[in-house]
Amino acid sequence: LSPLIDELLQRYPAKSIKSIRQVIETGTSIFVPDINDQELAANVVDDRHLEIVKTLGTKSYIIVPIRTRNKILGAIAFVRGDMARRYNQDDLA
Repeated sequence: LSPLIDELLQRYPAKSIKSIRQVIETGTSIFVPDINDQELAANVVDDRHLEIVKTLGTKSYIIVPIRTRNKILGAIAFVRGDMARRYNQDDLA
């Protein structure tokens, strides 16, 4: 899986991902406890990106803004795959 993760990070910088940009722009977290194919397709850049994300088994994610005082510096994404439990409200808190 490491080569796929390397490719993902190199080809698709965080700012190219729609949901990450949304969190940075709005300052509001995104919590998707059970991602479906439609949600996946809406957040990828191209067909290769979708293929990688599906191969990695993305099933649940949380994206939260990184703040300092009143300024948003960026966002961090936490992603779970097939073999892990899905995120829940406690994880978001």
